[in-house]
Amino acid sequence: MISIIIPTCNRPDLLANCLDLLAAEPEIKNGLSVEVIVTDDSKDSRTELLIAEKYSFVKWVNGPKVGPAANRNFG
Repeated sequence: MISIIIPTCNRPDLLANCLDLLAAEPEIKNGLSVEVIVTDDSKDSRTELLIAEKYSFVKWVNGPKVGPAANRNFG
């Protein structure tokens, strides 16, 4: 399994572009499965709602909200 971890904070438009590109990619060869996890440090729910509405293949997790390095490590 390949895990793609995407830390984000208040960038739903840029995140949507990234996820659109990931959704367009063909399956990974050799039968590997892929999981996409977005760890979100935003204080509002825009990113969570975006993922719930448009990207069912993505797992959203609430980040620690103590800065970008902590959010990357959390992911």
